[in-house]
Amino acid sequence: MLRRRQKSLTTFASKISSELRFVIKALKIDPEKRPNKIIQKLSDYLMNLKFFKKMNQEDRGKILMLCSKSLKYESHFAGECVFRQSQEANKFYILLEGTANVVKSKDTRSTVIKELEKGESFGERALMFNLPRSATVKCVTECHFCTLKKSEYRKILGSYIEKTFEKVSKVLSDLPFTKGYSKNAINNMIYYTDTKHFSKKQRVFKQGTELDEVYIIKSGCFELYRKLRTASCKSLAKLPLKSIHVASLGTGELVGEENLSKNNSSKYTCVCSEPGEILVVNRESFFRHFIKGKESQEALNNYIHNKNAFREGVLEQILKVGNTEPPKPKPSSYKDIMVSSLTPSSKIQVSKVGQLKTDRSLEDMKHHKFLKPLVYSDPRKLTISETLKANSCRNLFTRIKLE
Repeated sequence: MLRRRQKSLTTFASKISSELRFVIKALKIDPEKRPNKIIQKLSDYLMNLKFFKKMNQEDRGKILMLCSKSLKYESHFAGECVFRQSQEANKFYILLEGTANVVKSKDTRSTVIKELEKGESFGERALMFNLPRSATVKCVTECHFCTLKKSEYRKILGSYIEKTFEKVSKVLSDLPFTKGYSKNAINNMIYYTDTKHFSKKQRVFKQGTELDEVYIIKSGCFELYRKLRTASCKSLAKLPLKSIHVASLGTGELVGEENLSKNNSSKYTCVCSEPGEILVVNRESFFRHFIKGKESQEALNNYIHNKNAFREGVLEQILKVGNTEPPKPKPSSYKDIMVSSLTPSSKIQVSKVGQLKTDRSLEDMKHHKFLKPLVYSDPRKLTISETLKANSCRNLFTRIKLE
């Protein structure tokens, strides 16, 4: 039995790259005796892993050096469990090589809720909240990990992970269908999210793609486009498709939500216009853990209906004139517009869906009875505080008169 195990270990080691072999060797050196030259090389390798890549530069440098001094090595064969649900938590893990599944068990049923890949971290939630393991992590292939024990995790990564959790928690608690959820319920939802990073002009999904995930914008700006034939004539099918800009989306907004009620292909193409992050949730996990009760489901349905109605209205106007740009309103006419598309120089007349309020410039809007207090820092964006949340401002459909 021992010989077979040693033979497996030899085969296991022969499959890994020379770069990873160096990292494993470095991690096996006692942290207190680890040379500075080795620590620097280890840091250079770790900085390319997904977990460290998503950090801002200010945090990354310091954390990388501390981790390079303290991380240790651990490995498991395919089929082995790294830890089991309900066990006491004593380590933080980063996957260096291989794939593993996060498996949640309830009664006699086990469900894979997430697949872990190279560079991803896990185990932080239980350490942060002093809880037992909420799921089992099982290796799909042979896996190599670097680990931090509980005390070192709290010292090096505790405050960073806590800040990250707080940001995600804020985005999730501001969603229109999570109003009234407890802090514990929001924290449980975080476990089912995966953060994906997008650079400028990077596509999130393409029109016609079947989406089995829910996208929630954590940061950055994303644009929705739809390809349509825009002239009205009998030979419409012969006309080339034109890409029409439909909406700009920001923090706290859902993307691809029109497919939640029906499992259809996406109507739009989504492209990143300002670098940012999106929280990705499996469709099944979304309905099981994010939507709780009739009130929450109704709020989600209303959100989807209002968004779809607004976008279809924009497209209808464009199609009427056979142009890819929305028509400019006549001086005396109104049109539905999102508050986030306004600029400080806009002279506007605002009403809350049919209820006219007052004429005033955007500079005076912070004193407006309905939108008080409105604040803006970037001419292309508006944010709102106190009376209305920031994401509510972007989702607000108003009647606008442009002077």
